[in-house]
Amino acid sequence: MEQMALGGKHSLILTNKGHLYVCGFGSQGQLGLGQNDNKYEPVLVQSMLSKPVKMVAAGANHSLCLTQRGDVFGCGLNIKGQVGVG
Repeated sequence: MEQMALGGKHSLILTNKGHLYVCGFGSQGQLGLGQNDNKYEPVLVQSMLSKPVKMVAAGANHSLCLTQRGDVFGCGLNIKGQVGVG
């Protein structure tokens, strides 16, 4: 494991190869899996496989990823503003 970020009720796990795994509550889309299901075991985020991740951060209902290329991806609850993507 390279880095871990803990949100309100979800976790992001970054491997040393830049792969992103997520688990926990997903009711606001904060897991970045394109669905709102809860995941009780770490799941690989397939959509980020072609975009190696360098750093992760998590809030109560959102997640952010910085790629090795310098792009930022965000997912989750968005009631107070826009989250920029790539």
